[in-house]
Amino acid sequence: LSFFFLNTAQHPTSPSIMPANSGRRHVPIYGHRGFGVSMPGSPATVPENSFHAFEAAVAAGAEGAELDVWLTQDSEVIVTHGTGSDAEGFLHEVTLEGRMPDGRPLKIEDLDYKASLQAGGLILRDAWVNTVDLTEWGGDPSAASRLYAGMGQPRQAEERERYATSSVAVAVQTESPSGDAPTPQLEGPGWTQLPLLQEVLEQFQGRLKFNVELKGTKPDLSRRVKDIARQFPGTVARISTFMWLPPEEDAAALCLDPVESERADVEKCPNGHIPADLAGPLSNSSSSDSQTFENGEEAPDPPLALLYQHREAPASVDRVLQCHRRYGSDWAHLKFNTLLPPGFETGQLETKALGAPVALRTYVEALQEGGVRVMSWWGKGV
Repeated sequence: LSFFFLNTAQHPTSPSIMPANSGRRHVPIYGHRGFGVSMPGSPATVPENSFHAFEAAVAAGAEGAELDVWLTQDSEVIVTHGTGSDAEGFLHEVTLEGRMPDGRPLKIEDLDYKASLQAGGLILRDAWVNTVDLTEWGGDPSAASRLYAGMGQPRQAEERERYATSSVAVAVQTESPSGDAPTPQLEGPGWTQLPLLQEVLEQFQGRLKFNVELKGTKPDLSRRVKDIARQFPGTVARISTFMWLPPEEDAAALCLDPVESERADVEKCPNGHIPADLAGPLSNSSSSDSQTFENGEEAPDPPLALLYQHREAPASVDRVLQCHRRYGSDWAHLKFNTLLPPGFETGQLETKALGAPVALRTYVEALQEGGVRVMSWWGKGV
């Protein structure tokens, strides 16, 4: 593995950085959405994709953070994951508002960011665990997460609705969680309101590197992110997305169709249905594309990583390599449970002595031999 993405709030005691003199290959740790998912059922204690989350990642010793971006109606690159499908991206759980006058959830891509910000909107909702009485939820965030996971879907839906209609805004802090931010401003975009990508990179340049995940249906997002990344050379380590197509001429007709794509097997449409090809505008990027530092030195533009949303099983190695050749991408972002044996994810196996299962090791090594490096993420369990 070359990168590992972790819900750090779920594993607060995990070592985040391997010592340089340990004799083992260094695997950088990146915090997922900063410091973990903060939606119902997750134990993060700060709002995901916020300055609070990225500061917590710094304090935990993470080398970087993954974050999610969408393009708003007024062409702003906003940092948020949103809820709903890949084509929807709603704001009503992430912020205190996020609804239209008729009560329907507002899509991020329909948002007028500047008007909402000027009107005092886009207030971040506090993390889910801070809106429940932990004495009734097992006593601590991890226990609350496990209780939520054990609920039936109807009860989970009720809790999500309660959370989405709560009015608990993120608290304004008086000092930086990491303690090393230069005179931090703890109100405004990023701290109490949704931030823009440029604001995040400006605030954390030199302290974190970022994997920027493209979301939504607007290909212009890809070009905007690349342009913004060039303003902060070396800060964006990867641009990644689930939204890409296989190389066949009929791939768009098949994988962009919500019905046909679900009928297709994983070799035909590795990610099932996608609403748009967001990797396309970046596919011409190569190692010769560069960004320039203030001292005149040049560095390559952030490479493109293809993410895989596995269904029953991942696509074959040959198919993965074929798709990466189409985009000129040499990074694959795989879910951590890819090819793991049953019981590994639920803790029913003794993981300390297990090591990497042969099937997973063989799969990763075959990708590496084909020129594709591997990132992995863990987003389930506590």
